[in-house]
Amino acid sequence: MASVRATQWPAVQAEVRAVLAWADAHAPGPRGPLDDGGAWDADEQVQADGEWTTVTLTLAGPWAWGEALVAHFAPED
Repeated sequence: MASVRATQWPAVQAEVRAVLAWADAHAPGPRGPLDDGGAWDADEQVQADGEWTTVTLTLAGPWAWGEALVAHFAPED
């Protein structure tokens, strides 16, 4: 989840697209609702409120896949 002003919005969009691209490229199976046989799914919600825009990206899938995604995007120490 990120809440940003308009000047930061392009960077947030790029980050969301990068996460979704990684998720798709490393998919553990078909994308779709887990109850319908999908192996993973994503939901992106965007809400504007005055000067601020909030984006919430929710991913669902196998634990190990999620941990690999987090490790891929974690900043290096």
